[in-house]
Amino acid sequence: MKMKSQTKRPGRFLLFLFRLPKVVYQVGLGRLMFFQMLLKTVGRGSGKPHKVVVDILEHDKIEDVYYINAAFGSRSDWYLNIKTNPAVHAQVGGRRFAAQATILPSEEAGNILMRFVHRHPRYVRVMMHVIGVETGFSEHEIHCLALQMPVMAVKPAC
Repeated sequence: MKMKSQTKRPGRFLLFLFRLPKVVYQVGLGRLMFFQMLLKTVGRGSGKPHKVVVDILEHDKIEDVYYINAAFGSRSDWYLNIKTNPAVHAQVGGRRFAAQATILPSEEAGNILMRFVHRHPRYVRVMMHVIGVETGFSEHEIHCLALQMPVMAVKPAC
């Protein structure tokens, strides 16, 4: 696996594309976004609310837990916000809820990433190329990615 010390930051065009799902949520069409989560965090320094749309890697319907990851690595602002304040608000499709985010141990994170890769290999290949990761997608390589792309469990609050 060839990977830089950190994934590359997206350019202006990619930032525009990555922000489109947030616009879809903001214009009231969130019910169409069942595979992505609008996540609202609290800024670790500013205390102001921040919104980001992230891919849902998996949803455990029995436990009602959503699994998401920081594709741009552990220096992503929203990930750093969650480390400081794990209380978040989320929206998946038309469902809105207060939740608690928990960073998963790397072994569990690797297993979740591996299942996601098996379910969506083409999508993962494109996204890995976009963020500057070259990998053969072996089980070992995916588990190594989990060390650089933290996976979180987002569980609705009671």
